[in-house]
Amino acid sequence: MWSGLRAGLLICAALGAACPTVADGDAIADAISDSLRPAVVGTLSAMVVAGNDEMSDTGRYGFDAVIASSLVAEGLKRATDQPRPNDPEANDGFPSGHVTTAFAFARVLSHQYPDTAPYVYGYALATAWSRLELERHDWVQVLAGAALGTWLANESVHREGGLLFGMVAPERRPGERRRGPPMAMLSFTW
Repeated sequence: MWSGLRAGLLICAALGAACPTVADGDAIADAISDSLRPAVVGTLSAMVVAGNDEMSDTGRYGFDAVIASSLVAEGLKRATDQPRPNDPEANDGFPSGHVTTAFAFARVLSHQYPDTAPYVYGYALATAWSRLELERHDWVQVLAGAALGTWLANESVHREGGLLFGMVAPERRPGERRRGPPMAMLSFTW
């Protein structure tokens, strides 16, 4: 995991150095932020549909972690009523939902496939940088999102049936391949 964090910090430093103007930084940050949900849903869907049993299970646990962490993040946003740096009238700043999703995704993939850690944590850190660069969130909101996504994903991968009571990541008997719920059901939070 530490090599993933080091790689991610290098990516964030490179992104910052590659943006000589605010407009350049905003364009790159927008691209990273906008790519998160399609990248996460696309990757996990492909794993569920096209993967072997291990990959399919990882995709289902990934969906379980992302959906659960998104639901908790949205609940916290409503409960804390915290503003965003770029919009003091908004009341949905804490925690960063993008960062929560990115770190939940990174934790699930790096748990099952440790060699992916530098890439998925690098992407998660780049997402965190993008939310700060765009002033959508402050450091506390971003760090809370990272901690929340990592913690809930860790709970998901270590719990048989995940966090959503087996609705997304069902329990399996050895040698049994189960199909998860239809993909349309998994997109209700997106």
